[in-house]
Amino acid sequence: MTNREDRISVIIPVFCEQAVINETIGAVRRLPGGAAAEIIAVDGDAEGETLAAIRDPAVRKVSSPKGRGVQQNRGAAIAAGDVLLFLHADTSLPPAAFDRIADAMRDEGCAGGAFDLRIDSRRTAFRIIETVANLRSRWTRIPYGDQAIFLRASCFRNLGGFREMPIMEDVDLMRRIKGKAGGSSSSGSR
Repeated sequence: MTNREDRISVIIPVFCEQAVINETIGAVRRLPGGAAAEIIAVDGDAEGETLAAIRDPAVRKVSSPKGRGVQQNRGAAIAAGDVLLFLHADTSLPPAAFDRIADAMRDEGCAGGAFDLRIDSRRTAFRIIETVANLRSRWTRIPYGDQAIFLRASCFRNLGGFREMPIMEDVDLMRRIKGKAGGSSSSGSR
């Protein structure tokens, strides 16, 4: 189970994700510790179709201008958790995700981390992509956003959150964390 002292806020930036959002939320809720997690869906679509499709009444629904960095910042601004987990709507967490996050956060020197990339396909090309991405993340300690980045809310706020960039806001944030914390991050695995 997750450490009761570290409430986790799962922030899901969405844009036209109505076809997958309920499965993503359900998958989070079914994980050990997932029922207690705060889930915040932040929709960058002015029509709000993804928010309208959400069936879980406990999910906090937020409208935002489009842009993953902007949306994630909007969700983080209202998050009550001590740990922020940024989850893409098309990304699945590993079975013990919340336990692994709690384990990482027990190390006070750890700013955050991410999970290994795993692509749901049997094709050899995707195994190569996974291997290279995971080796790159472990070597550089800079994961991509589709690896479900998690970090202490205090660290995120001290850094000013995501920069409002069209792409690579995740890499930029992790580089800033690595620079400020001297590389103190953790990497989970699936």
